[in-house]
Amino acid sequence: MCVCVCAYWNAIKVVRWSIERHARAPKAVKDVVLTMTMIRSIAAWSSISLLPNELLFLIFELLDYDSILRASRDRSRHRHHQLEQEQERQRRSRDEDERSNQSSSSTSHDLKDDIKNIKEQKTKCQMM
Repeated sequence: MCVCVCAYWNAIKVVRWSIERHARAPKAVKDVVLTMTMIRSIAAWSSISLLPNELLFLIFELLDYDSILRASRDRSRHRHHQLEQEQERQRRSRDEDERSNQSSSSTSHDLKDDIKNIKEQKTKCQMM
């Protein structure tokens, strides 16, 4: 049984952050590392700024790639959904504007026709 468990655990590929693999890390993981190092460099009041490089690198090695990537995908989907909704709102607004322009132009056209008819009737009455 122990052999099976060991074989099972050996089959799981755990990806860990390292300085050497940072260049090949997913963008979301690079962003987390960059954010942490920027906070460390800029926020002197933060306890993160007191950490030595070695300890910071050990923390980075414990990053859960799967969770970071899943959160990144979720944010991306959410942004995409918001963008689609905004485009739909803009399309509806544009359609409503076009409809109102068409109705106002048809209304002005109807008024012109009415005025023309009135003038024609007035001329007919004057001729009689």
